[in-house]
Amino acid sequence: MKAFEEKTNWLEFKFSMDGIPDKQIRGILEALEEKRKYYRLRSGALLSLETREFEEIRRFMNEVPGELDELEKGLNMPITRGLRFLDSVGNNEILAVEESARQFLGQLLHPENSAWDIPSSLETILRDYQKNGFKWMKTVAEFGVGGVLADDMGLGKTLQSIAFIESELPKIRDEKRQVLIICPSSLVYNWLSELKKFAPEIDAIVLDGNKKERAERQANAHDKDVLITSYPLIRRDIVWYEKQKFHTVFFDEAQAFKNPFTQTARAVKKLQATHRFALTGTPIENSLEELWSIFHVVFPELFMGLREFSELSRKTVARRIRPFLLRRMKEDVLEELPDKVESIESSELLPEQRSSTLLIWQSCDMIH
Repeated sequence: MKAFEEKTNWLEFKFSMDGIPDKQIRGILEALEEKRKYYRLRSGALLSLETREFEEIRRFMNEVPGELDELEKGLNMPITRGLRFLDSVGNNEILAVEESARQFLGQLLHPENSAWDIPSSLETILRDYQKNGFKWMKTVAEFGVGGVLADDMGLGKTLQSIAFIESELPKIRDEKRQVLIICPSSLVYNWLSELKKFAPEIDAIVLDGNKKERAERQANAHDKDVLITSYPLIRRDIVWYEKQKFHTVFFDEAQAFKNPFTQTARAVKKLQATHRFALTGTPIENSLEELWSIFHVVFPELFMGLREFSELSRKTVARRIRPFLLRRMKEDVLEELPDKVESIESSELLPEQRSSTLLIWQSCDMIH
């Protein structure tokens, strides 16, 4: 089976079998569809259909239901659907990938080699690994898929996201499609502060307050570049948000919808956006299914349903998500991190504080 990139956003899959004429491929595909164990070639020889290779082709056919004529002549599908079949490139003798598709995958796996321009205002602020993170986001967005930025806490996921927004600002304004940032309530104004600090030209607004205040802010937010809200409020106001068409949605602390059956998960799934990024330092806390829940929101085509996902091996899952999940630990980028700064400040206790402290110490002495 061969896969190659036909257009910018399409992949084409074709079946070819060594030593077997193309005219007999349809019959073999029919036999696979009927779950037969053998196929008799025109030469009279029996071809076993229980080998690993044919099991792989049968799996492909099950995941891409369609007419046999389409499968025989060549199957075209959007990159967003076809990417999951390329997860084992380099480890799969069954799927032969042509150079155009291999180059395409190389761009996803090595975005640091891409030529995306860093926003000039952030060129001297971003560290090298953050520049690579920015390029990864641009590459993922270029191919119309979603991703999970899973850097360790403190490595600047917010700053990398701001760099992406800054680079997309002309499109955001031309297309009149805003960026939506959803985060825990405690981080809403932190996002606003970081945007003002690192990209003051970006016009951002926080949509919070009581129901009336939120409605007023929503009505007056059409000329803003970035909207910021929280997970509790996205649930309450989902009727308004699901009617909007966003340029990008950032899901900060995306483990907030690690359970796909919660109201939060159902709400964020309804949002319409061209690009989607999850930000989380803990993509998996308890089980692998949490990862499925996050990708089900940012890149739902990567996996099928939860039941099918649970049947995949951890190795298969790791291969498939590799281009779409970027994770750097602190130990990976220690050389780029600033030296630890420790400061000790002392202050004199007030008389009543000294009295309380003395009573506590006396109580401890009595216990011992």
